[in-house]
Amino acid sequence: MRGIVSLKNTFGQEIAAIPMNFEEDIAPGADKEAELSMEYNQFTPEHRAIRAFDLSRGTAEFAPEHLVFADGTSARVPAAE
Repeated sequence: MRGIVSLKNTFGQEIAAIPMNFEEDIAPGADKEAELSMEYNQFTPEHRAIRAFDLSRGTAEFAPEHLVFADGTSARVPAAE
């Protein structure tokens, strides 16, 4: 599965959009939690915003872009407008 994790502040404004690739199997109907990491550059404003992000005061949303199923078929998810 490939997609974007969007971090939004209390007002729903996106402060960062982080690409994510997840290559583990997920059973149909199951939930999955994942720990994400990235290289941090203290001189990049978006990286500083991510470091300061407080999930208790905002939200993290995942928008899938491409899914690959166990039988080898795949589906691309159209971007939301």
